[in-house]
Amino acid sequence: MSLSGNLTLTRGDFTLNTGDFEFPSSGLTAIFGQSGCGKTSFLRSLAGFESSATGEVFFQQQAWLHNKKSVPVHKRQLGYVFQEASLFAHLNVENNLRYGLKRAPKPHKIDFNQVVNWLGLAELLSRDIQTLSGGEKQRVAIGRALLGQPKILMMDEPMAALDMQAKQQILPYLEKLRDSLEIPILYITHSPDEVVRLADTVVFMSKGNLDSIESIEQALNRPDSPLYQNQDPRSVLSATLDSHTLEDSLSLLKVGEEGLSIPYLDKK
Repeated sequence: MSLSGNLTLTRGDFTLNTGDFEFPSSGLTAIFGQSGCGKTSFLRSLAGFESSATGEVFFQQQAWLHNKKSVPVHKRQLGYVFQEASLFAHLNVENNLRYGLKRAPKPHKIDFNQVVNWLGLAELLSRDIQTLSGGEKQRVAIGRALLGQPKILMMDEPMAALDMQAKQQILPYLEKLRDSLEIPILYITHSPDEVVRLADTVVFMSKGNLDSIESIEQALNRPDSPLYQNQDPRSVLSATLDSHTLEDSLSLLKVGEEGLSIPYLDKK
């Protein structure tokens, strides 16, 4: 396991009390729950931003928090992406990205061209930050975090401030990151659709507690899953994309020995 521990944080009337947890050493782990349940407080405590958090945090056998001693955030080798992109307005896209690379420990396992390719940033490199859309800014922020050579990437609802169109545009890039990166990703969201699309593992939270940690398959196959809250009953099918019929704008899925036609699905 790459990340484990237990955390407690009290702020006013709110208490975060996680109990013991262990997260996978690879793939994307989604931290899911309704607004106000403590997702951001949990992630900030894991990263070391909450100095009043108590407990233990271990990452790859390194004690980030233990016996009331805490490793400073800048020494934890993590990348953190906030809800709204925090970029340098006086630098263009390329120089924002290279700022992350310049400060990174060597050797560089994640290189500049890889990140530009994964996030589709080639056409944006010369652009000023003020000219970017919200989704473009978040892609740059993610890229800069990755070029800092983190051993784990943490993202706090990176699409919360985006409209639906921008979210649909950025999702394929996040899928590519999940499939390409060799480091674990922690991803906060209150959107069931984002969990289904991106997650390998789901952490369900409510009222400051970690209720369960499940594989995405377990979470989807559980009728009482929080992912289905306030939604109509549904079935989950495991299917393989078989072929396309472009003239009809349809895609054929194979479900066991059966075929299922759906609206055209981009194979990418």
